Amino acid sequence: MNKREDFGKYLHDHYPELFSKELYPECGIGWFDIIDDLSRQISAYVKALPTQTQRYAEVVQIKEKFGGLRYYVQYHNLTDDQIQEIESLIRVAESRTAVTCEDCGDDGSMVSPRKYWMRTLCGACINNYDMGDTPNGI
Repeated sequence: MNKREDFGKYLHDHYPELFSKELYPECGIGWFDIIDDLSRQISAYVKALPTQTQRYAEVVQIKEKFGGLRYYVQYHNLTDDQIQEIESLIRVAESRTAVTCEDCGDDGSMVSPRKYWMRTLCGACINNYDMGDTPNGI
C-alpha cells in the first residue's frame, strides 16, 4: 500500500460515521494532519447529535483544487444550522491549507509552479517541483 491508501484506510477505521468506505485523498501528504483534525472535529460533532440509524454526514471527496483543500460532504437529516456548523469547520481547515505545504506539511504559500496550476508549497518543495518549460510556470 502507498501512503494515500494507508491514510484512506486510517480515515475509514477511525471515523466510520463519516467514511462508509476507504476514501483516498487526492492531495499531498502534507495536508493529512489537517484532514485528520477536521475529520475528528466533524466526527465529534455528529456523535453528539441524537442517535439515528442513518448517517448524518458522509465525506464523499477530499482533494486539492486551485492550491487549496476541498473537503466535500453529503448531509442527511441535518438542519441548515447544523450544516453551517460543519461547513464552518471545513472552511477553517481549508484556510489552513493555504499556508501549509501540500507535500511536506511545513509552512508554505500559494505559488504557480506551472502555467495555470496553483499549489501551496514551502521553499524546499518548490525547488524540487518540476517547473515545466516556462520560467516560474507562467
